[in-house]
Amino acid sequence: MSLPKSMPAKCLVSVSFLLSVACSASVEAEVLQLISPALVRKLLLKMGEKISMTHNPRFRYEDWGPTFLSAVFIKEAVANIC
Repeated sequence: MSLPKSMPAKCLVSVSFLLSVACSASVEAEVLQLISPALVRKLLLKMGEKISMTHNPRFRYEDWGPTFLSAVFIKEAVANIC
């Protein structure tokens, strides 16, 4: 059973869309970080509450917060999507 020829094209479109969303979110977060670091911290902590990562007392914002704005995070996120 082989995949249709249009399958790689659809995958390429979806990966490029997800990459563009991740890059734009990263750029927006960087700009927001420059304008209001306290707001970025508040937003990231609010996101952490949804997935319970902030419930661990040893897991502080200072340890993981800045990584959301790094190129390494974007690279790993894209690698995990594919």
